This record gives sequence, structure tokens and C-alpha cells, in this order.
Amino acid sequence: MTTRERVFERRGWISAAILLPAIVLASFSRPWTSEGGWADTGADFLAWLVLGGGIFLRLWATLYIGGRKSTSLVTGGPYAMCRHPLYVASFLIVVSLAFYLQSLTILAGAVVVGIVYAAIIVPSEERHAAACFGDAYREYGRSTPRFL
Repeated sequence: MTTRERVFERRGWISAAILLPAIVLASFSRPWTSEGGWADTGADFLAWLVLGGGIFLRLWATLYIGGRKSTSLVTGGPYAMCRHPLYVASFLIVVSLAFYLQSLTILAGAVVVGIVYAAIIVPSEERHAAACFGDAYREYGRSTPRFL
């Protein structure tokens, strides 16, 4: 098993190892706005908006793929908009937490996890999908953006 395959298999643990210390550090940091002001209300509103979008996308993608992930190439629904809607949704949910807690530490942790996923995990997953689904996946990859 290659290093990239091991990283892919442990992607959840890697995310937790980056985000949990960021969340602990955030508990000792001050929010970027004062409580009760317009900026605080705006951050809360943005947090709820991003959280709602992330949850909606995550549920839609999960229900849409519905156990077909390893048996057929799913290219419709949220998978017609981007190749990795579950990762995009998870990222949005963590970003919403950063806005709700007004924490640059959590936001930085989310960005680090996003970079790790974009650089290592997603390419590994796409190589696996290309090996499973061949030219159909390669065409899907050319016609559908990876994230946005």
C-alpha cells in the first residue's frame, strides 16, 4: 500500500488531527467582533447561511449517491455541479463553525484540511475512480469541475 493510499484511508483521522487542536485553541481565543454588534449579527447570519447550504448539499449528495458509489458512475444531481459535493459540503460546515465562533484558528484549520484534501486525497480518489470507470470517468472529469 502506497503512502497516498494510506493517507486516503485515514482521511477522517487526518482531518480530526488538524481540526480538533484548532477548535481547542479557538476556545482560548477572542472572537473577532464584540458581542451584540452589527458585525457579530452579520457573522452569525453568515454562519447559519453557510451551515444551511452545507447541510443541504451534504444531504442531497448523500441521498443522491445512495449506495451506488462503487457500482456505478454517478454524474447527475449535485454530482453534475462538481465532482466532490460531499467534500465541498463538509468544508462549508466547518467554515460555518469558524464564522459562528468567529475564530480565525478554526478557519485556518479548515483551509489546511481543504489543502490536504485538494492536494492528496481527492487526486487519489480520482485515480481510483478512473481505474474503476475508465473513459467515462475521464470524460466526466473533463466536463465537471472538481469543486466549484
